[in-house]
Amino acid sequence: MKIIIKQWETLITKRLHKIEINSDDYPEMKDMSKLDIQNYINENIYSMSAKNSELFDSLHDELIDDFEYDDFPPSDYSDCEITIED
Repeated sequence: MKIIIKQWETLITKRLHKIEINSDDYPEMKDMSKLDIQNYINENIYSMSAKNSELFDSLHDELIDDFEYDDFPPSDYSDCEITIED
């Protein structure tokens, strides 16, 4: 008799990406409120120039390349699925 045992394992990686920019380097943000700046960055991060434009195409690309913290919570295992074949 053949017994097949299966179990799913879910792995999660949490990573904090962080970059610091100076609003003076982005004249389009001049005279914007803090809320307007937040909205602007959320809507335009893929097209904003990177701090290091020789290596990155956009501010988003530079942000994703840099991370300062990793968290690897324990794996989550499903119940075993057992199939018995004659």
